[in-house]
Amino acid sequence: MNIYLPENPLVTTLYKALDEIDEKWRDYNGVIVTGSWPGQNDDKFIEEIIPKIKEAKENRIPYLGLCLGMQAIGVMEGGGLIKMPEHRQGVYKVHGWGGEGEESHWHRFRVWGEFPEYDVYEDEGIVSSMRLREHPFFVACQFHPEYQSSKDRPHPLLVQFLGECRSK
Repeated sequence: MNIYLPENPLVTTLYKALDEIDEKWRDYNGVIVTGSWPGQNDDKFIEEIIPKIKEAKENRIPYLGLCLGMQAIGVMEGGGLIKMPEHRQGVYKVHGWGGEGEESHWHRFRVWGEFPEYDVYEDEGIVSSMRLREHPFFVACQFHPEYQSSKDRPHPLLVQFLGECRSK
């Protein structure tokens, strides 16, 4: 598993959530791009990570973009980022291919653009998740599924991602 981390990443909760789902996850073939702390040089990180994301897309490697990982896809696919007037923090209702739920958000930017290859789900005018249609698992979300995951109730998105990685 390749996890690409920006400067000062938020990963402790992610590692814990993945360990609770499957302790062997580090041995699987997949890519995760995580979120970062406010005030980091995210533009530089996005520029550097885009080739790794393209490689996962082209080689059909399972990909999970969390927060900044989704923003990087937006830029990679010709869209852009808009700085929000206020940081979006808290638990918000989201819609996606898995239905409706409440997810933890903590971000300063929102993705904009047209993404014809993707199923795109918006909530309150903000892209909350994207899924590449012609790929086994190429998914990104603006929220943090690791914050809502527990040993007794693992987050379905993380379970699906690890299941696809395990099968590769």
